[in-house]
Amino acid sequence: MIISNSVGPGGNVARLAALSAGFPDSIPGMTIDRQCSGGLDAVRLAAAFIQSGMGECYLVGATESASTLARPRAVFSPQMIGDPDMPQAAENVARLCRISKAEQDAYTVRTYERAWKAYENGFFRQECMPVAGCVCDEAFLRKRPMERLVARAKPLEAGGTVTAANSCGKHDGAAALLVMSRTLARRLSVPPVLTIAGSAVASFSPLYPALGPSKVITAL
Repeated sequence: MIISNSVGPGGNVARLAALSAGFPDSIPGMTIDRQCSGGLDAVRLAAAFIQSGMGECYLVGATESASTLARPRAVFSPQMIGDPDMPQAAENVARLCRISKAEQDAYTVRTYERAWKAYENGFFRQECMPVAGCVCDEAFLRKRPMERLVARAKPLEAGGTVTAANSCGKHDGAAALLVMSRTLARRLSVPPVLTIAGSAVASFSPLYPALGPSKVITAL
């Protein structure tokens, strides 16, 4: 089992999850920390292990509990370069790329409506597991008037564009998936859902972290 742990008290979360799930104690667990892209790296690492012959099947995923974080956030960059919080980093990108508040607000509303539509149509029902009696993401307990909220929300800094309404909140979550070789899938008669054809890693200035994906897309 390979699990990414974005925030929390540390420790080997993968091993803890494996034992808590009732797996045999012979199943090892490895926890990686790459923050925002850690879950994707868990998938990449499992695929690389399988391609190199080091195993045929891995349970991979990611977990975080931002709402219970009781210590300062992780450090992403030395202070001599700059280590902006997420709102400031978003503002940096908005200024560099000239993205207005109106554009961010429209994107927020569109994303919110799409998420609700997906929830109402049950697109992810089979992928959600009940936890402690909860069977629904709390984000969908009550629909909010998002258009009014983004319109009246004030920028977090003078002259800025990023607001509490068009930014992401602090959330808790976890997800896992099975990565196995095509040979083992055929032997177990497991129909593949996706095929990992390739991957890439790229980095950008820590002052503009949201621009990182653009370099990865062009690298593939």
